Amino acid sequence: MAAALGAGGLIPFLVGSGYLWLGPIGYAQVVSNALIGYGAVILSFLGAVHWGLYLSHTRADGLRLVLGVTPSLIGWGAILLALLGAPVLALILLIIGFLGIYLVDWQTVAQGLAPAWYGRLRLRLTLVVLATLVIAALSF
Repeated sequence: MAAALGAGGLIPFLVGSGYLWLGPIGYAQVVSNALIGYGAVILSFLGAVHWGLYLSHTRADGLRLVLGVTPSLIGWGAILLALLGAPVLALILLIIGFLGIYLVDWQTVAQGLAPAWYGRLRLRLTLVVLATLVIAALSF
């Protein structure tokens, strides 16, 4: 079920980046803002996983909470950049955020705090997300 829901979560990334290349330019700002907003929401969701891990594992330390909040702040920064008319910078910030949280998740799986299937799922989903964000940034 996690793989199916994760794949479904890719739809806004795929549609948004595809539109920026193939759709009419008149709605490009709206679509890029929607894509950036969605990316920020998903980044926050990925950070929240670490709060859950903190709450469920006695081995987790307070750093896990910081790791959980940081993606939300990065997403918020990306939204601010988009609102300021800098969508490419916003997309770059999201790319950095998704790379960062993937590396944290990879380490989390390696430490045994999350199951191996989660690491495999995150790799596949992250590669698609990064590709769509790069494609979107290159459309400007």
